[in-house]
Amino acid sequence: MRTTLASADWIKIIESICDTLEEQKGYLSDLDGAIGDGDHGVNMAKCFREEKKKLPESAGKEPGIILKNVGMVVMNSVGGAMGALYGTLFLKMAKEAAGKGEIDLQTLVCMFAAAETGIQEMGKAK
Repeated sequence: MRTTLASADWIKIIESICDTLEEQKGYLSDLDGAIGDGDHGVNMAKCFREEKKKLPESAGKEPGIILKNVGMVVMNSVGGAMGALYGTLFLKMAKEAAGKGEIDLQTLVCMFAAAETGIQEMGKAK
């Protein structure tokens, strides 16, 4: 049984995120419409559609670079809080993964913890 995630795994994960957001954009926008302007799903799908176009450029690169590239696309292709929050998530994960060819469980936990802290600090959330 494998216990690490390599670059090819991260590419598949990001592709799956892109595809799922495209498929669920209507549902996400409906949820947003209950409390906001109802464009969240459309904006996320648009953003990750752009990411999917650029994803082949990350093939073969270490996971930290892949995640950094995703974070930069997110921050640069969608405005408002969404770009900043989701961009921070990927950039904080990338920082924890920097220099590693494969990601083990301990590193993955640290990546998500760093992402959570980054988002909390940005939004002053507790």
